[in-house]
Amino acid sequence: EMPERSRSDVIIKVNSCGICGSDIHYFVSGEPKGLVMGHEFAGEIYDSGNSTIFKNGDRVVAMEIGSCLKDTCEFCGTGHENICDHVLEGGPGIGTDGGYGQYVAVREDMVGHLPDNVSFISGAMVEPAAISMHGLKLAKVNENSKVLITGCGAIGMFAAADAHALGIKNVYITEANLDRVEMAKNSGFVKEAFNA
Repeated sequence: EMPERSRSDVIIKVNSCGICGSDIHYFVSGEPKGLVMGHEFAGEIYDSGNSTIFKNGDRVVAMEIGSCLKDTCEFCGTGHENICDHVLEGGPGIGTDGGYGQYVAVREDMVGHLPDNVSFISGAMVEPAAISMHGLKLAKVNENSKVLITGCGAIGMFAAADAHALGIKNVYITEANLDRVEMAKNSGFVKEAFNA
């Protein structure tokens, strides 16, 4: 069904949606029941509602969080919205219906413009790529760092690509799946890939 839009929401018509490992865990466990999953997605504004930022047809991506954004919140008030106590309650595909539906309602403040030169498929990968970049920034790496990444799944490969984009030459990765080890070796992002 077409999602209902609250006053602060926009309706996005989904074009592309990724499958996250957490989606698989939700599917296998059957929890939460009735949730339309999918939190890695990109699309176009279908109904901009009361927005002064977006108009119908704008290309967008959405964050999967639903932080309270209150100044009185110890996390949101200090710029740490990602660890707000309410972060998952309203997040599309996690706390509310998500991108596996044709349309999804998302709070306007959790939506960002997708540049015209970025495909919808690449847009759907903004969330996992951002998680990897955030991890590198928390580790305070720089171009002189030696980085070891454990695992060649999507997040691991995004971490390797992000490290490469930061100019880090010494990027190493370990993986137990030999096909993934070969993929990593041929990626151009790592100096060496090891069979874990």
